[in-house]
Amino acid sequence: MENRIVSPFRNNEVLAITEEGYRHLLTEMAGGRASRQHPEPKARGGVAIIPIHGTTVYFDSHFGVNTVRIGDAIEAAANTKGISRIILDIDSPGGTAAGNIELADRILVASMKTPVVAIANPLAASAAYYFGSAANRFYVTPSGDGGSIGTYTMHVDESEMLKKMGIKIKIIKAGKFKAEGNSFQPLTPESEKYIQSQINELNSDFVRTVARNRGVSVSYVEENFGQGRTMVARQAVAAGLFDGIRTLPNLIAQSSNEKGQRSVRSMTNDARFTEKLQEAWHNGYASQFEHMSDARRDQLVLQRRDREKVDRIKQLTAGLHNGNGSR
Repeated sequence: MENRIVSPFRNNEVLAITEEGYRHLLTEMAGGRASRQHPEPKARGGVAIIPIHGTTVYFDSHFGVNTVRIGDAIEAAANTKGISRIILDIDSPGGTAAGNIELADRILVASMKTPVVAIANPLAASAAYYFGSAANRFYVTPSGDGGSIGTYTMHVDESEMLKKMGIKIKIIKAGKFKAEGNSFQPLTPESEKYIQSQINELNSDFVRTVARNRGVSVSYVEENFGQGRTMVARQAVAAGLFDGIRTLPNLIAQSSNEKGQRSVRSMTNDARFTEKLQEAWHNGYASQFEHMSDARRDQLVLQRRDREKVDRIKQLTAGLHNGNGSR
């Protein structure tokens, strides 16, 4: 028993993480070290770069990145004059189901103020794909992959092991379903049915959010977005999970206001922006975010698409005028 690896998640926690990502996390925990150092937000050429690396969780942990901190940095960037674009640099197998819809909503709201571009660099899976889909554009690096759309939980039945060890556990409780799903007793059919209903509900939110953000139907997501599997870059783009194949340096260069050598003014502004982003990352942000209904989410996504169509028409018109020699 003393060698047992304790999961960082609650018993029966609903997860939105790849199986490989979960096993990797437990391996790192068994070694007693954090899975990786979490890089901090920074600004470059007026572009806010928000790193989302590792397992995503809704609490502070050495073994994951807090979705609340991510949202604080994004909101701070969207409300900072001089930041022209926000890039979400994602390399994550996903994490807990809790916290995803809140972060997706904050990304959606931020994108109404400042364009948000996400990139799977190289992995945006499960929870990371969930909230990444809320960006204006979602790209994948050439060797990357993404998807893994689905939710699950695990019930560990330790009753037979405890019996062989001669250990008896008596649960004293009040409330019919209190302690339901505990690991000391076999899972009853009634409990399994209830837990499955919760998984289905959260997965329905996941699929519906992705469908809305990617501009496709729920049935299309269910049939063509991998059915719980990840998809490599070209396959994922062809299926509609991503808008195209890019690299992070390419996105930064396209978005940055720097053309050639960095100026002193640009470096000064970037230092100021970086300080503000990292302040929000470490100490929180006085958020104006409020919970939204599905109807409000639908409205914002449609407004954003209409705005993008107008912007494309303006760009096309400007290009035609320039091609005709118009001033």
